[in-house]
Amino acid sequence: MCTARGRAALASLWGRRSARRYALDRYGRRAAREVRYLQEAQARLAVELSRGGLDAERFRERARECRTHLRRLGHPEAYAPPGAVPPWWLVLGVLLAIGGLCVLFVAVVGGLGVA
Repeated sequence: MCTARGRAALASLWGRRSARRYALDRYGRRAAREVRYLQEAQARLAVELSRGGLDAERFRERARECRTHLRRLGHPEAYAPPGAVPPWWLVLGVLLAIGGLCVLFVAVVGGLGVA
């Protein structure tokens, strides 16, 4: 129900987002929406199968429908292109935010007299 490149995209939050963004850039909003629906159906199918698979056929059918719609739009596979990495400013921003939280934590703990 999932291709190798699609599975790689599902493995991380950034991969899922990159796959949706790639579909949006190349094929428009409808393709990005279908990729999102496909990813949701695949994730729910995996969870359902891990719980015994009583309702798995519903999610399997939904994934098939999404894949059919994607093929019609010209985007047969929901994957992120190779090298889809977060922009440098996002990585820098996250690192600065973590550093700021660490400084704040040390200041609060120091203010309490614990350190």
